[in-house]
Amino acid sequence: MSGVRGSVLHATGRLIGMGPQAHVVLEGASQGIVQIEGPHDSKGQDLLDAACHLLGEKLRGESEKNVLAGDILGKLQELSVFYEASDALANAHDLHAVGQQVLSHAAQVIGFDWGGFVAYDSERSQARIVAVIGDPEGAPRTWRPVEPDSFTWLSLNAEEPVLLPEFSESERQRLRREIGPRAENAGSLLAIPTLSASCPVGVVLLVKRRGRPAFTSADAKLAGALATQAGVSVGHIQLHEGAKEMFFSTVWALASAVDAKDAYTHGHSQRVARYAGQLGRALGFDDDEIERLELSAVLHDVGKIGVPEAILNKPDRLTVAEMSVMKSHPEKGAEILSSIRAMRDIVPGVLHHHERYDGMGYPRGLKGENIPLQARIIVLADTYDAMTSTRPYRNALPSGIALDEVRRCTASQFDPRLAEVFAELIERGIIRPVEGPVVPSGRGGARS
Repeated sequence: MSGVRGSVLHATGRLIGMGPQAHVVLEGASQGIVQIEGPHDSKGQDLLDAACHLLGEKLRGESEKNVLAGDILGKLQELSVFYEASDALANAHDLHAVGQQVLSHAAQVIGFDWGGFVAYDSERSQARIVAVIGDPEGAPRTWRPVEPDSFTWLSLNAEEPVLLPEFSESERQRLRREIGPRAENAGSLLAIPTLSASCPVGVVLLVKRRGRPAFTSADAKLAGALATQAGVSVGHIQLHEGAKEMFFSTVWALASAVDAKDAYTHGHSQRVARYAGQLGRALGFDDDEIERLELSAVLHDVGKIGVPEAILNKPDRLTVAEMSVMKSHPEKGAEILSSIRAMRDIVPGVLHHHERYDGMGYPRGLKGENIPLQARIIVLADTYDAMTSTRPYRNALPSGIALDEVRRCTASQFDPRLAEVFAELIERGIIRPVEGPVVPSGRGGARS
């Protein structure tokens, strides 16, 4: 069409002159108008209609490409989130961390206003919210029986996502018992069970407020994929906790066996561990540090396995030779524990719990802060329990006298900073001695 000038105008644009015109149509809707300046005849109109049809098809192809590219980009973003979640969940060390990771990654691919991870204990049929995204106020965080009409129970028993696009008033009240005041403005709910080895271990609860589009089946699939990853992580945690529980049960049994050699020190190791842990918490130790400290404390006398009961239970003062045997128990204990890889980091507390701050202790005569911190804590807890428990050579001392003795021996036997904190815990009643039975007092100095 030589000499003919054309232009494409949006439907809302201004037409030029009175030449032939045609709509460009895509998906049944006009995308614009093509108008040609020139003679208005049937041939020109036919050519214009054909051109607009080709232009519409071209636009359709470009639109489909854009939609496809958007879909691919969305899937890549989802895969990226799942990959990051898998890596993060592999490093989650407790249920709170699992829940927090699931919810934070779900928030990247699913729009919601409140999310909670509910841990489930199948043996007790109890559940509790261990992680929250959104306003946590009012959400119950303690272990509670799972109510038969709750959404948690419904999801656990269905073993598949529960999708609720809207709430009746009774359903809103049921949700309020589970998540608190946030239920008042809830518009839709998604509850996804978390399974480990086909056993329910939790539920991911997601809530949208009123006025927002309801959750979809696509949302349920995305959340379900994250819940599956969480189930694997919870399974690993349960295996670790089971092995850990067995390990500590063995440790406590060993400590009890040591205490049983001396009828007057029954429960001594456990009390020392408790006192040491209380002091560690007051000093700001984290959970792992507390665990190692209490483990070292409960095994501080394990070397007494190699000390004859005649020496341990002797009511009179020990001879020089007997005292030498008694003083060997820290090294014997360290030797026993050094052969167990999982216990090597608690050996310093066991080996040095009879060192003195002034350097006059044993077995190495270490002084001041050269004594490992574990040992400086354990010596306080050990001595305090020895003073406030009945022994074959004397009665238990009253708590006030034991407190005075702790202060008197500060800077000679005990680290001054630690002794001050320990004394404060006694005064506040956080550390409370267990009085032993009264028996005839014997002769000799204290042996702990």
